[in-house]
Amino acid sequence: MRTSSQTGVRNAVGLQDQGTVPGASGICRISVSTGSGDQRTVPQTRGVRGGNSCAGRTGWLTFLFALGMLMAASGVACAQEQAQEQEESHEFIVTASRVEEEVLDAPAMVSVITAEEIAASGADNLVQTLETAAGISFRSYSGEAQAEISMRGFGESSFGRVLVLVDGRRLNNLDMQGINWLSIPLADIDRIEVLQGSSSVRHGNSAVGGVVNIITKTARKGIKVQGSLAGGSFSENREQVYASAGNGKSGLTASGSHYATEGYRKRSGLDTWGGSLGGNVDITDTLSVKVTAAFTKTDYQMPGSLTAAQFAADPRQALNSADGASENLATGDVVLSWCPSDTIGFQLPVSVVHKNISADMTSWYSYTDRAADSLEARPGITFNSGIGGVKTRLVGGVDVLAARLGVSAFASAARSSETNYFEVSQVTVGPYLTTKFDFTDAISLEAGARYDTGANSAKDRSGSFDKSKTHSVLVYEAGLVGKPAPWAKTFVKYGTLFRYPFTDEQASTYYPPFGFNDSLEAETGYNIEGGAGLRVGKNINSDVVVYCLVMNNEIAYDSSTCTNRNLDATRRIGADIAAKAAIFPFLNVEGSYGYVDAVFTAGSNEGKRIPLVPAHSGKLAFTLNTPFGLEAGPTAEFRSSCYQGGDIANSQTPIPGFAVYGLRALYQFTAGKTRIELTAKVDNIFDLSYAPLVYYSAWSGASAYYPAQGRSFSIGLGFRY
Repeated sequence: MRTSSQTGVRNAVGLQDQGTVPGASGICRISVSTGSGDQRTVPQTRGVRGGNSCAGRTGWLTFLFALGMLMAASGVACAQEQAQEQEESHEFIVTASRVEEEVLDAPAMVSVITAEEIAASGADNLVQTLETAAGISFRSYSGEAQAEISMRGFGESSFGRVLVLVDGRRLNNLDMQGINWLSIPLADIDRIEVLQGSSSVRHGNSAVGGVVNIITKTARKGIKVQGSLAGGSFSENREQVYASAGNGKSGLTASGSHYATEGYRKRSGLDTWGGSLGGNVDITDTLSVKVTAAFTKTDYQMPGSLTAAQFAADPRQALNSADGASENLATGDVVLSWCPSDTIGFQLPVSVVHKNISADMTSWYSYTDRAADSLEARPGITFNSGIGGVKTRLVGGVDVLAARLGVSAFASAARSSETNYFEVSQVTVGPYLTTKFDFTDAISLEAGARYDTGANSAKDRSGSFDKSKTHSVLVYEAGLVGKPAPWAKTFVKYGTLFRYPFTDEQASTYYPPFGFNDSLEAETGYNIEGGAGLRVGKNINSDVVVYCLVMNNEIAYDSSTCTNRNLDATRRIGADIAAKAAIFPFLNVEGSYGYVDAVFTAGSNEGKRIPLVPAHSGKLAFTLNTPFGLEAGPTAEFRSSCYQGGDIANSQTPIPGFAVYGLRALYQFTAGKTRIELTAKVDNIFDLSYAPLVYYSAWSGASAYYPAQGRSFSIGLGFRY
């Protein structure tokens, strides 16, 4: 598949903060009659050889599941001791079902990163924040601006199998341009919800390996101001400010940010700045509206790949002398919420995006200007009722997205002579309906379906092609949750899934052979998973899930033919375990471990491992809490070896595994109404030289190495009023 270094730049259907139906803001409480005389008030807010199945190799799954249950059981004694003294902890999420619910009610593994945790981490951008979460990993060609996210064992173009949302709006692009992670300042974020596993029924296209839902802040009562400054290695500097004011019924927000670095490698620098404005108002007791607008400008360089010898000699060098890109992004969102009664709520979120990208890929003799526009609407309805003592919730709606990209190609960086112009577009329409039955407080069943249609079109001015192809899929799911205690859950879930081809997978528009790939089909498959979760106050938090994900028609780039094609069937059997625990009042431990057996299950490569997917990965962090406000401790991350990208025959030297270590420190104190935070961190403390991303080309017979960052440090100062 073509990468960002080739195309120049890489780069929801969820909820906003407290939404009644997809994308909502504001709160509507719905009373539900169960039919048995009681009223419940629910807060509603706006490979293995032998076939393509999930059978076999269950011994290690049993072991990992037992290990996860042991982790959960380790907190039971603590939970029982605290039951009489501690209020039940309620952690609410919106990603799993597109309405607000407790995390222990969702048939999925879901984790939450709060604004407080982001500030304490010392992270400079969203990539650094997300890479601490269980089940998430990143690969990059040069830095955070081009980082590719991966979940559930996907390798090449893994970012296409993870849906990323900001207040319900999709960040995923219609083409293979990656997500611009730098377009979301950390100061704007209220929390981040990470849903492990497929969610095609709830969220549609791209929700295959997981969903990341970034929820921004909404003005509440009072005046709040926060800001931060940070600096570190490679001339890194970050400045952010956020302010809000509200009276409980209306409010305003504003933010500004800047982040720049020269980068670890030569010619890997970036510079981004942006700002946002927002407002929310309760027009009546039942009608509210939220409006936000944001702008971001990002400039970054691309150092390109190295050979194995060049990487060994100097991983910081760059061969590209002039490759780079500039992106201007403007977004606007409006969410209208109406709750006419205690049992029903309506919502209409609408989003518009405009993007200009200028890319000079001198090493590929490619100079392009892009203009991308999209319009997204997500009308939805939530209805709650009770029949025969069973509390029932219906959530339905339709997700509509229309996106267009126009690209002008030039002969030189001067852009004096246009050599070609082409347009690509994608239109998707997906009605969905889900329902939930609470048979008791301890047992619930969820089910749903979506019929989705997506049309990819492409044409160029030279007349080489003017074609379109329509893909249609029906997906469905069901999940069962059991809660043996108010602080614990077990669940099982089955669901089918899909992903439409990117427009530049369907049509080759940047490099020869130019044309439209009529034979390329949408990816489809199914996912089976089961797991358990535990939430005991703020002291115990653990999750375990085992899964089998089967894919048909997975799409990858074939370097021997220079086209994208559907691969033979693949299968991923895996497990994820995550836990947080305050072992002692002075010591916190947080860790996660993931295993995935990702293989081809048909064709000439049956039994071969899927490239760029390490079988083992893990993260660990210790935090020592002192009485005088200082928190500090070490961190660690490891990944096992994997095969190079493009090496589906597993014939090349694998990418070595690695383990990197770091240190984190936070000192905070209060001065009047202001909280001051001082942060410091060191990453890759032993300055390990490693390249987690390596691509093999069958056409050239060479491998391209993309080194990771060496040792770095940063210090920061923040305040909250």
